[in-house]
Amino acid sequence: MGIEEELTQVDIALQTNRYFQNENINQENAILFIMKETFDPIIFVLRRAWTLGKCDREAVDRAFGTGGSPARASKILGDATRHPSGSLMWVKRVGVVPKHGAACPAEASIDLILEKIARGEPPQSTGIFDDDGVGIVRPKIRALSTLSEAATRVVVEGALRDEPIQILYVGLKKDETAKWRTVWPCTLEYTGKGFRLHAHDLNDPEAQYPVKLFLLSRILDAQKLDVKATKKSLDQKFVRRGHIGADVSVHVSLNQLLTPDQEKVVRHELGINASGKVRIPRHLLYEFRKENEGLKSSALQVWPLLSSVVVGE
Repeated sequence: MGIEEELTQVDIALQTNRYFQNENINQENAILFIMKETFDPIIFVLRRAWTLGKCDREAVDRAFGTGGSPARASKILGDATRHPSGSLMWVKRVGVVPKHGAACPAEASIDLILEKIARGEPPQSTGIFDDDGVGIVRPKIRALSTLSEAATRVVVEGALRDEPIQILYVGLKKDETAKWRTVWPCTLEYTGKGFRLHAHDLNDPEAQYPVKLFLLSRILDAQKLDVKATKKSLDQKFVRRGHIGADVSVHVSLNQLLTPDQEKVVRHELGINASGKVRIPRHLLYEFRKENEGLKSSALQVWPLLSSVVVGE
């Protein structure tokens, strides 16, 4: 694989599953093997050295399991000092450190590292262990999957194999109950809070099989379908879409109660440019407005989800 293989959690899970099918490889070794195969140790050294000030053999051993092969660990550290950026050097009894006066290479940008940490990428990619320094606390994410592991597998495999499936889904419209829907996945999206499926609604031919969003946490069950039979049942108007859609540019006005310093950080946080515009994926526009503009939900939906919150045991 290349130096910077950008893997999502689904990609890693798929690779992990491939290795788990080998009975001679246990889970811990399988994950370690995948990490060694996927992530470039030189980039690990580069990022760690520029973020923590050094990268030693102990860190390389911990990340890539080279404890039993000191020659390989030494080669990784040595190769890192010959990175094209020319920004690293070896210091005896310390490890690999940034050269004085050298510019930090783009691969070790702190913004990039934070982005990778936010995406949940492992130390082999970020160069940072969760217990480095004061440590990194990650939020406890709930309901990443459906209500059953078997249903989750059907949904994920359907998305990765580009095959139609059936899902037992319930939305949040008033008085709505779960019903079976025949869908053809377009994209499996991780939002930072959970996964959701972008899929053609094959039960709505009159609207030309529109792409709709389905939260995995609201899928009660899922079933595989006969792919050939499903294709034959579709009319010629059906056109597969392979992407969730383009961004839209929207003009925003900041709350007048914000101080100048608050305005500055809010513009940075929301990505507002000098013209007062921000680009947002079209399918996230409603959520953006709801979160930042106080947009109320439709009267047809059950909202808010909670009637009260009491802190206690």
